[in-house]
Amino acid sequence: MDSQNLLSGESIGIYLRRFVEGWIRFLWHRRKNIIVYGVGIAALSVGIALITPKKYMTTASILPTKPASPVSSMLAQLGSFGLNLGGASTTSMAYYYLKIIDSQWVLRRTLETPFRGSTVEQILYDDPKGWASLKPNELELARQKLVFKLRQALMIGVDESTSMTTVQILSKDSELDAFIINTVLKNLETYFQQSFRTEAKNKLDMIEIRIDQVSDSLHLAENALTDFRERNQSITSPNLQMKLSRLQRDVTINQEVFLELKKQEELTKLEVLGSTPVVNVLDEAIIKMVPNAPSRKVIAISIFIGGMVLLSLVLRGIEQHWYTEIRRYFRDLLADENAEASSDKKKSRSGRKDPSQ
Repeated sequence: MDSQNLLSGESIGIYLRRFVEGWIRFLWHRRKNIIVYGVGIAALSVGIALITPKKYMTTASILPTKPASPVSSMLAQLGSFGLNLGGASTTSMAYYYLKIIDSQWVLRRTLETPFRGSTVEQILYDDPKGWASLKPNELELARQKLVFKLRQALMIGVDESTSMTTVQILSKDSELDAFIINTVLKNLETYFQQSFRTEAKNKLDMIEIRIDQVSDSLHLAENALTDFRERNQSITSPNLQMKLSRLQRDVTINQEVFLELKKQEELTKLEVLGSTPVVNVLDEAIIKMVPNAPSRKVIAISIFIGGMVLLSLVLRGIEQHWYTEIRRYFRDLLADENAEASSDKKKSRSGRKDPSQ
């Protein structure tokens, strides 16, 4: 029994040696295929990553600006955008920027801006040469699609901690992206200037109307006081004294209101002349020279995937070789065991015949 176990151990050792030798021979005989597959897959992976068009992330950032005009006027101006924000904090102003940038008012004017001898909308259109041949209804539909396309391309974010707004575009043309972003910021500033100047002008008109009304009331009160004093040189009766006090009070109140309105008129005139909020641009968009895509990570992942495919092919070949060797080993082992069994049977038969003889 021990001899059989020893023989089995020796057989396993012989098999393992034969397997390792066979595996090494397998790799050696197929070394050209392995090298060709490896180099081909790696080259294909790197080629795909390099052929992928380079894309540049163009970025601009703006700091929040608290409006100098009353909050109510700002909310009134933004009512057309469906906003209902209650406050003029820096965070709310950052979200104002986001909504206004994303509006038709800003995007349409950005698309109509001249650039490279044409306009931005003609450059972004699928068929720039066919832009001039579009009919009015087709032109309007094309512009609506371009507004949607530009809205999708613009990536607008707000940092909650700093209330800073960032505007980004990722595409193949960094020069066009920088121009678009800077134009968007200019249109954003134009919107604020026009909105607050319009609001200030409306406020100035209301103040001037109110000044005329108060001025008339002041003149009436002053005339009434003057007439009363002319008709009553000496005032001794309590009724006359009370009436005099009332007339003086009317004059004083109208004077105070008139002076306050004149102050408001001067301040509002300053707003109309140019005291409007300006978009505080921290970093303007510049042309990027270093692409953001494809990245080295993409190339590394491609090579890794190619290596895994190559490794799977090698392991598949090793598996097939190992399976063949196992079958061969057990076939030989079974043949040896059958031969030994036949030999033992012959010996046992010859041993039984000897005693009878």
